Amino acid sequence: MITKSERYREILAVLARHGIGVVDDEFIKHEAGERARAEHLRRACEELGTMFIKLGQALSTRGDLLPDAYRNELAKLQDEVVPVPANMIADIIHEDLGAPPDQLFASFDLKPLGSASIGQVHAARLLDHREVVIKVRKPHVDELVKIDLEILGSLIDEWSPRFPVLEQYNARGLLREFSDVLLAEIDYSSEAANIRLFRNTFTNDNGFKIPAVIEEFSNKRVLTEERVEGRKPSDVADMPKRSRVVVSRRIARFVLEPAFERGFYYADPHPGNLLIQTNGSLAVIDFGKMGRLTPDGRRRAADLFIAITQSDAQALINRSPHRHHRSRPSRRSRSDDERNRSNSRAVRRCVA
Repeated sequence: MITKSERYREILAVLARHGIGVVDDEFIKHEAGERARAEHLRRACEELGTMFIKLGQALSTRGDLLPDAYRNELAKLQDEVVPVPANMIADIIHEDLGAPPDQLFASFDLKPLGSASIGQVHAARLLDHREVVIKVRKPHVDELVKIDLEILGSLIDEWSPRFPVLEQYNARGLLREFSDVLLAEIDYSSEAANIRLFRNTFTNDNGFKIPAVIEEFSNKRVLTEERVEGRKPSDVADMPKRSRVVVSRRIARFVLEPAFERGFYYADPHPGNLLIQTNGSLAVIDFGKMGRLTPDGRRRAADLFIAITQSDAQALINRSPHRHHRSRPSRRSRSDDERNRSNSRAVRRCVA
């Protein structure tokens, strides 16, 4: 495993090769212009791996931090990377579950279904003939991510006195928030807990399919789930209009209802994680990212959402967070629960 000092030199070398760095208290700028700089930044993230790919993806959504040229280029960052050899994946399964795949499963496909920056997914069949998918964290990903987060924190501390913009946007606070999300994402036991939470939430609703966790074959580095099939939302243009409307409402409900009713939400609803099954139900996969809302955040978000759906511009202005002073923390009261329930009912009516 690479040491922190070795990784630090490696990061600086990659950044320098792409013309990214600091000279005489000025960020290096390519003569070719902003577009070329953005492309070099994206390529550097790809070369440096997991943490930088995830950071670039996060920054691509922040119009308040980066110009369009950078966000558009960073949006091209993909998790799909070259897979690691199957024998390395088998070793991790053996270490985490106590036996190699050929002893645990009736079959195990050596060719991965997909390979991302954090983990690799393989198809398998249990001894009771159930079809499953096994997500395995790649070797040393957690150690490297932690080293990279430490180094990035050191660079922010080093550069902040010279670049007020880092203080202006609270770069340290942004890094803490990003770190929490990323460290949770690389811990598959955390993802398993997220899956159980959403399964319990939608257990009585036939319109949703959340894959079950196969507990005896899951751990921090290995997550085994029942396999679900379906088409991507982008591939259902041939469905009747009524069916497409039902699917759209189910996607909206899946994202909104848990947020307003229970204060947690699915934080990664891109098309690759949503599948439409033959019976029209919505299947959701990959629960590595989940967010939470405070009771006050739930109230404000619901108020804003209702104002938007009702085209009530004045209510939208009145309820904007910018019109509120920072409130003091208060104890949750019965009226909080009642208002959250009322808001969640109003949100359900909006997407029904």
